Amino acid sequence: MSENDQGKECPSGKECPPKQGLIKRLLNPPRCSMLQMIVIGVFGGIIIWGGLNMGMEYTNHSEFCISCHEMTIPFEELKKTVHYKNRSGTSVQCADCHVASSKTPTDYMFKSFQKIMAARDVIGHIKGTVDTPEKFEAYRLTMAERVWERMIARDSK
Repeated sequence: MSENDQGKECPSGKECPPKQGLIKRLLNPPRCSMLQMIVIGVFGGIIIWGGLNMGMEYTNHSEFCISCHEMTIPFEELKKTVHYKNRSGTSVQCADCHVASSKTPTDYMFKSFQKIMAARDVIGHIKGTVDTPEKFEAYRLTMAERVWERMIARDSK
């Protein structure tokens, strides 16, 4: 214990108790009821999980993807394909190929991983790796091969 902790006066004028270490604090939990801790934990978990899930879903929209100007190049190409406009009226969005679906908990893990890997695209956007149509075309095959490898490994999920 340091000299600062011993004999130091608190604002109340009494001597301050020595600071507890992490282990002592864990062994002496706060004096609140277990029910309060469970309720706080459940609501905290719902808020955190809901916030993360909302963020994940927001970033799955094509409008978010094409907010980086270099992604407008492949999106304009997509608009000209049967995948975007067809007889059934369905339309494929960016996330349909580039992000795993989340039908099971393990799929959600892969979806989270894909979001982390998408950070490379953000870094490429900041660094200017693909900021012109010419640079995009030069790097296009590398980006496409990464997506193809992932789709093969996940059986096109």
